[in-house]
This record gives sequence, C-alpha cells and structure tokens, in this order.
Amino acid sequence: MHYRLSREKISSFCGDVLPLYLCDNEGHALYFEDVCFRVEGNAVRLRNFREGSRVPFTGGVLVALDEVGEATVYATHAGKEYACTVSVRGMKRAVEGDTLDYYFADLHNHTSLIHNGEEFSARKEGFQDDYVAFLKNEGKINTTALTDHAETINYLDFFRGFVETERAAPMKTVIFPGAESEVRYTEIDRFGTVIRKSGEIVTFNAGDYCDSEEWETCCKMFAGEKLPVGIFAHPHVVGWSTPGVWDFDFPARSTPEMKHLICGIEVRNGLSEKKNFLHEYSYSAALDAGFRLSPVASSDSHGPCWGYGYMKPKTVLMAAEESREAFLDAFRSLRFYATESGNVRLSFTVNGMRAPATLDLTDTYTYRIECSLFREGEDLPIAGEIISDYGKTVAKLTFAEGVAEGTIRSDTARYFYLRLLDKNALRTFSPPVFTGRAADTRDFYEDLSPLSMEGAVATDLSSGKTAPAVIDGCANTSYSTGSQTPSILIDLGESHKIAAIGHLPTRVVRPTVNRKGWSEDCIAVALPAHYAVSVSEDGDTFTEVTSGVCRVFGAENIIRFAPVDARYVRFDVLDTVGANSHRKAVANANASIGNLSVFVEEKEELTKRQK
Repeated sequence: MHYRLSREKISSFCGDVLPLYLCDNEGHALYFEDVCFRVEGNAVRLRNFREGSRVPFTGGVLVALDEVGEATVYATHAGKEYACTVSVRGMKRAVEGDTLDYYFADLHNHTSLIHNGEEFSARKEGFQDDYVAFLKNEGKINTTALTDHAETINYLDFFRGFVETERAAPMKTVIFPGAESEVRYTEIDRFGTVIRKSGEIVTFNAGDYCDSEEWETCCKMFAGEKLPVGIFAHPHVVGWSTPGVWDFDFPARSTPEMKHLICGIEVRNGLSEKKNFLHEYSYSAALDAGFRLSPVASSDSHGPCWGYGYMKPKTVLMAAEESREAFLDAFRSLRFYATESGNVRLSFTVNGMRAPATLDLTDTYTYRIECSLFREGEDLPIAGEIISDYGKTVAKLTFAEGVAEGTIRSDTARYFYLRLLDKNALRTFSPPVFTGRAADTRDFYEDLSPLSMEGAVATDLSSGKTAPAVIDGCANTSYSTGSQTPSILIDLGESHKIAAIGHLPTRVVRPTVNRKGWSEDCIAVALPAHYAVSVSEDGDTFTEVTSGVCRVFGAENIIRFAPVDARYVRFDVLDTVGANSHRKAVANANASIGNLSVFVEEKEELTKRQK
C-alpha cells in the first residue's frame, strides 16, 4: 500500500495550529503506524502524542506555526522519508478604521463520542465526523469550536477533531478543534465547607488540553501556545457536580499565563434561561481581576444537535473577512459580543473608538450606541445600562430609533461595557472599553479578623423577627426572608471599629431525590444582587458606608470599607438576582441570605484583647 503525508506543503499565518499525519491514498489517517517526525527550522513546533495514558499514537502531529519564516517537517516510516515544507507569514490583523463585518459563532459544542452515560449510550450518530458533516451541510453558522470534555476524551479523540475538520475542506463554516479543559480543584473555606474553586474552560487553537486538579498544571499546558483562545465556561453553574455554585476565584486565577489564554467568558450557556441567571455577574468580576475578555453566548450542545438553528443566543464576531485567520484575530482582539436574541447588530463607541478598545487616559467619556437587527420583524433593545468597575451601573440607557448617546465623567473608571434589554428581557452584552487604568491588585484580607457573633442579635426589619440563621456561621443554613428587599440589622452588643462585612450566599444543594417544583433557579433568583451597608452607634441614626453588587455566589463576598466605630450593622438587599434579570416570572422572588459576618482589622481586635 502507498502512504503519503496529509500535506506536502503548509503555508499559513503565525499562530495557526494544523494537523499533519500519515495517510493512505484516500486520505484516511493511519494513527498507529510507527512514524518518526522531526523538524528543521525554528518557525514551527511539533506536538506529538507518542507517550501518555490517553491512547498515545505515532501517526500524526500538530504543527504549531510560532515564528515567521521557513521550516521543513520530515516523517520517516518503514525506511521511507516524507517531507512537508512550511512557510509562515505574519498574521493579518484588523486595525482601528478598518471595515468590519458581523459573523455568527457558537464556541462550545460536544459530540456523542465523549459520553458513556445512559443518556448517550444508545446513540448511533453525533460523532466528530457527524458534527463536521452537519455544519458543512447546514452552512449557516460562520464559525464554531469543537470542545469535547477533557476528562472523557483521549489524545486520539482530540487529534481526530483536527483531522475530520481538515478532511471536510472546503466548507463555509470555520471549525476550531479544541476541548473543554477541566480543573477540578476544591478547597475548604473558613466555615469548614468544601467549595469548588474551579470549573471548565473552553480552549482551542492550541496543541493540547487540560485535565487536572490544579490550576498550575493548566497554566503550564498553554503557556507555550502562540495564540490560544480560552473561554471561562458557565462560570456560575448552580448546584451541579458539587453542592453550591462553582467559583472561579478570578483574582487567584489572574496570572500572566491565564491572561495569555483567556479571551472570553460565557454570560449565556445552553437553551435554558433558568440556568443563566448568575453567569453575567462573572463578567465584571473577571475584568476587575485584570482579565481582558469579551462576553460569549454558547449552546453547550452535547450532540447531535448543532449549528445556527440550534438556539437563538449567539456570539457575534466583528471581523475583516470570513476566514480562519480573520476569526482568530477577532477572538484574540476581543472583537465579539453576546446576544440572547441572536439578532442584535451592535456598535458601541467611546470617545470615537469602537469597543473593544483601550482609550487615552481621561476623565470624560462620550459614548454612542447604535443597534439594528440582522432579521427584521423582531425586537430591538429598548433599555439598558453602562456597567463599570465592580459591576456598578454608571449610566441608564434609553433608545430612540436604536441609538443612545451621552457622556460619563469619572477619574477612577477602568472599563465600561453594555448590558442591553429588549422588551422580552433578552440581554445583549458588549465587548469592554478599557480606560487605561490598572486593574485591582489582589486583596488577601489577611489583616481582617471576623468578630465572634456570640451575643450578637440579627433582626429582619422587614418582619420584626429575629433571624439567628443569618449569623450562625454555618454555610448550609440560610434565612429565607419574606421580602424582596429585606433589611437585616445586626446588633453586635458593643462598639467595634469594623472594616468589612462578609456575605455568604445561600448554598445550593441539589436534592438527592426528585422533589416536585425544585429547580436551580428557585434559589438562584432569590440571591441578593445589589446591596447597601450602613452602620450606627445608637441604632437610630445610620450612615451608609458602602454599596455594590454581589458577584460571587459560590464563596464569601468580603465587602471592605473605611474602618468605622459602630455597634449596629445593617445589610440592605436592594434587589435580587431575579429582579435584576427583569424577567417577570422571577422578578418578585423573596430574598434568601446564607450568612453575614462582620470583620475588624486585626490590629483593632488585638488592641481590644490587650486592654
């Protein structure tokens, strides 16, 4: 039988990742033939899969085009040598002022191949070749990512995604093979509760994927990649895998290696609106931690339903042309946004620069927002907000014929982005605009000490009843108020110089047996969103010390403010996640609070003990 390499010549842009493999004359890959690959020249790097427990094979490699220049990849098999010349040019990048068009993307897809559970065991379709064939036949969506779960695939499955995509060329849809990389890291919080400080990251345009129990491994896996694309997937999954809500802990993840990988974050995942109430809060939290990313809406389809018609929400790319190179440039440049209707053509400019952008440092920001529809006869956004640091709203928007304009003044803002709503409360999130100011440095809260709540009394002012569950220090008990906007008053018994309050959201525990009427959104919509904290010495006159947005739902929110002497602390829930969603069905949910703690600075507590 006559063999050949899948390509004799590669000519592409710096940053591309392509497969090269031994095949027969019909192009079928011969994965397990003993082939030795080597490269001459510094322009490319080879990723082979000869070793490891995840079905190693020798018949193919991934070629990463890392530098502009020339190289040759040689493959030796059965005494015969094959050669593939490689020419690497600089990547074409769009710049300010270039004409950009809009393209539809779905960046989170699975095939039946990776599932062994009962739900998928009987399927006879929905594998990688079915995925590629479906998209080629449908021909409607512009680009997708094939992202099977890292914990269930092996090296061969991963590589086969590249092969099937290449074999299907030419096709309209640009497919980026990748994986849903996973980090299953947990830790014990100060309440003694196991929390999941981890999750899943969609990764593509990389020569590997991660399946680990530590973040350091994930960083190392992608550190050498030229232009990887990583997306935080469903960052606030509710009550799945472990009790509670997943917590990515963005400040801890904000390392140079992770910032190099991450380009996006899902604000919408899958078909169900009920599982998407919390994701949006992660967008601003990640920006505050120093990530530069844009919002994504993904289907997370688990096969065999894919493509443009599977669900309405879409990620919209702004790219110079319809090509792999232009789309990858758009991903790495953050030129994409999420729209739940799948139908909002958005233009957002600040000081004349279109989002995403980094502005010249100033304290005056003039914005213009233009919205139109890809498909006529549906609904335009009618209202919205401009959101800035810490998830706070800095401008309310109303539209006249799809246009909103105005000016914001701030000498502290680090970023702005849009949250738009149509009459059905379907959201559109814009890319960010960065002001040039530095992100937060991580606060480890090592100078804070929680006060003992022994002797303290918590009262729900909405009902006048005491609420001991609010301050019992237990993560698995919660207090369900009888109000959408309750005020919880904590009498500490004596005055302290307090410096922070801790809010631990109600813990979501999935029932071990089916319970009629239970769903994740029952709890999610009751969680506090906007809050205010006030203090008093006498219990009559209160002074507000801080306000903001709860954006961590799987761990404790430690809310700092300038130290102040106070005996009484009041936590006001201004609205819930349900109310903030503007969806009528859940807007009236009564608030639920897990636990409230009060902190003093360590030196103040030490001084009191010494006295």
